[in-house]
Amino acid sequence: MMSSMHHDLKQVIMTSWKDRWTEKKWSAHIRKYLVHSSDVFHVADALVSQAFIGPSPNNLLLEYIWHALNTGLLSYGSVITAISKHEELHKVESTKGVYKLLQELIDILNGGPIIEDGMDLCCSLRMILQWLLRNIEQYLKGVHDVYVSVAEDLLRLNCFTLGQLTTKPRTSALLTIARFEESGVWSHIETDLAVIKNRAGQHALHAEISASCHNVSQLSRCSIVPKPSYPHNRTASICLPVSSLLMIEVETVKLTDHNGISQQLVLLSQILGLSTAQLLYHSIQTCLMCYLDAVQNHTNSDAHWCAMLFLRMPKIISNIKSSLIGSEFDSPSGNASKKSAQFELQVCEALNNLLVMDSLLDTLDQYGEDLNWIKVLTEYFASKGIISETSASKIQQAREVQRENMAHELHHEKPTNPLMIVKVAKTMEQVISMLGSVEVTSDQERLLGNLQKLSAAGTFDVYVAAASASDQLSTFAGKLIMCNEAVKANAAETTKAAQIRAIIFDITFLMLCRMVKKFDKRILLDASHQKAIESTFLYQWLQVWCVPHINYVQTKTPETDASRVELLLQALRSAGEFRLSLSKWQDMCINLPQALLELIHAFQKGFVSQTDLTRAVVLIRDHCPLSVCLASIAAVARKARLVYVRTGYVYALQTLAMKSEGHQQMQTLYDQRFVFYSDIVKQLAEDLLPDPNAQPKVPPTRTLQKAFEQTVQDGWINHNSLEMFQDSLKKLGVVAFMRRIISLVLQETRIDSVTIAVDIAFAFMQLDMLSMVVYLLKHGIPRHFMSEPHFLAPPMGKAVAKLTVAALDIAFSDLVLREKSLLAAHTISPFLHEISPDKTNEHNMRVRRMLSCSTEHDLSSSVNVSGIPHDHPLITVLEGFLQCLWKAYKDHRWGPIADFVTTFVKIVLHSTPLLSRTVKQCMPAEMVKDLSAVLVKESCELLFAASDLGNPEIRRVAAQAVCQTGSLE
Repeated sequence: MMSSMHHDLKQVIMTSWKDRWTEKKWSAHIRKYLVHSSDVFHVADALVSQAFIGPSPNNLLLEYIWHALNTGLLSYGSVITAISKHEELHKVESTKGVYKLLQELIDILNGGPIIEDGMDLCCSLRMILQWLLRNIEQYLKGVHDVYVSVAEDLLRLNCFTLGQLTTKPRTSALLTIARFEESGVWSHIETDLAVIKNRAGQHALHAEISASCHNVSQLSRCSIVPKPSYPHNRTASICLPVSSLLMIEVETVKLTDHNGISQQLVLLSQILGLSTAQLLYHSIQTCLMCYLDAVQNHTNSDAHWCAMLFLRMPKIISNIKSSLIGSEFDSPSGNASKKSAQFELQVCEALNNLLVMDSLLDTLDQYGEDLNWIKVLTEYFASKGIISETSASKIQQAREVQRENMAHELHHEKPTNPLMIVKVAKTMEQVISMLGSVEVTSDQERLLGNLQKLSAAGTFDVYVAAASASDQLSTFAGKLIMCNEAVKANAAETTKAAQIRAIIFDITFLMLCRMVKKFDKRILLDASHQKAIESTFLYQWLQVWCVPHINYVQTKTPETDASRVELLLQALRSAGEFRLSLSKWQDMCINLPQALLELIHAFQKGFVSQTDLTRAVVLIRDHCPLSVCLASIAAVARKARLVYVRTGYVYALQTLAMKSEGHQQMQTLYDQRFVFYSDIVKQLAEDLLPDPNAQPKVPPTRTLQKAFEQTVQDGWINHNSLEMFQDSLKKLGVVAFMRRIISLVLQETRIDSVTIAVDIAFAFMQLDMLSMVVYLLKHGIPRHFMSEPHFLAPPMGKAVAKLTVAALDIAFSDLVLREKSLLAAHTISPFLHEISPDKTNEHNMRVRRMLSCSTEHDLSSSVNVSGIPHDHPLITVLEGFLQCLWKAYKDHRWGPIADFVTTFVKIVLHSTPLLSRTVKQCMPAEMVKDLSAVLVKESCELLFAASDLGNPEIRRVAAQAVCQTGSLE
């Protein structure tokens, strides 16, 4: 029956040609054969085959074809399918006519909307693609009865047509969809491409053929170029997100791995759209400004900022260089050498940009005689191979010109000199080796001399900063613990030896406590030395008495000796001296605090007088090392927080915290030790000791508002504002903190004010990005914005969308870095424990990310995303947030909510591969259907980035969206 229909069609076509029917008459006759939807393909086959059956095209039949297309009798897909069956390539003029018709059809398809079945058109385009590739193979083999020059003309025409087909937006998009319709067919196409490339090696048109094959191969790659999700304001002199990241790293002593902080900075540069030079400039700028802030406000963190700039920054820059240049960095190839030279130019550009901040550099240089920060920095960078000596010299010369007009007024403060941190870093290995030397620890007098130099004013903090920046902090702490453990009492020791032993015990004890106060107990957990120190007295004491904050409830209790406590209690009541030569200070630190507690308890009950208590406390303060006093303060402070009447406890704390003026036997290095002691006492008993200079307590919400307003006014984050934000977060918790931050942001209405407010919110969300972004998705946006849509109107809506995507990007990146142990483990906020996976979402269709040219996209909903468990609270909340967005979009197709949803999706699809892949795995398929028309107007790549083309239903939706949209970019 099919052959009969074809014969009848052929007769009608021949008759219409012979009798020169009008287009109207022809269409009236041809409609009889268009009964079913598939009949258009039969009519198109017959019409196209007859139009090109002769040596040249039949113009009348071509007019019939165009009339049928214009009136809708035939579809573009049916005509293109018919063209793909043309095999008489030796008919040169006729074949040229076929190419001309095909090119005209391609131009029309890439014009306005196409009203026909999208998937049928996809299949037709795939067939014509195969036809064009087969033609190239035929031309390379040689066409019978066609001269070589003519065959080259046809081949050139074929390649041009193929280029038009595969590079114009709509046809290339439809071919991309067709690529997933039949994977087996596309495998044949890839095989054809390989064959063509091999045969075209020596052909005169090799360049045209290679370009055509390349265009075809690109159809299987649907990747989208990432764009900055939170572009940095180029007019702003300070980059708040970079500043906050480094400030939180240094001021909160996170001790992040160099590779980890480097990856965080690179991610921030991608999110903010910063070049390498801008990233390095803002990083170095932050170090200099925060160093100056630490000096002027006496925050004691100047040494750590010096260490960050001179010791950590070179390693960070090297890691950034490796991540940007790739594995070729270490290769001797010319390409790697060129990239390395380009990176050096970026570093030099960053350093030259610093010269613009001449007033800052002048101020820094005035903190030391003949001090030149730029000279020290460039020389150190040159010594580390970051820049060349020539580049360093040019930058130094430019700075010297500036320094000619600098006022030479030295400041009275003596902060950490950059030359000192560089010198200390070089000697750190020797110091650690000295502390671990058997000869030194056995020669206690020599050890005391070395410790005296180490604990000199400001010197110890510099050594600690250098150790933390060079990953030697745990080793340094371990050596101090072993020095503390090495000093033991013996019956034959002299008074002088006993005094030296007491001071060594005291100073190493206080040094360790100061380090733990700054860095927490994690410095003691290094696997390389933990087994050696975990049985020592000082290690065990720190585990019991060193707590993260004053309100922490410690369950561990020291194991005291009842008989020793009784003897010490008698000594306290009789006011007898503690003989240095007989005292075992480890024992005293354990048992004397318990004896003092019993004495205070007796005072509280009225069994001991005020005079007796005073005499006992003064005895401890004046005749025991400061380490024993500190142990007593720790015990008394803990007990005082557990009782209602604190009179005796507070009195004892006040007395012990005072500086001793009475005895002389422990005065060696006393002032240096007391600096450490008073600082640690403040941490242990700050809430119990009255402070005459204390300010009235301010509600944390007011503190947060003040910090926010101060940051807006200053334009950058300083130590004071960071402390205020941290204190507010600690007291309010994540939920109340974020609620207040959002309310402060919503108060702004002007574009510049909104931008600054959102910048500040983004910067301080890095204090606990995971918890805060979870709150933002689960409560913040649904509660504060969806319920009041006017807040989502520009400029607020777009700013919030960018903030959300950027925060998600950082949160997911941090999770991956923690999986790789490049970041410290995250302390999960209490409200995160309440989040559990939504079981109802497990059966919903997920949109999967198209990662490569493979058609295997059937990822299960339980799959891990880059090692992140599917039931992680962030994944769970993200799924719920996307469901919330979809429902809101269905209810509000127009207006601020719809604009916010589409803006968020567009930004997140252009984000980093990790986030975009995660979001698309969690996004409901119905949401993609609703947004397909909006996405394709932006670009076909955006639509494909949101679509699982392995899903037939999604494929059809994508094809229809591509066809029905106006002009595509």
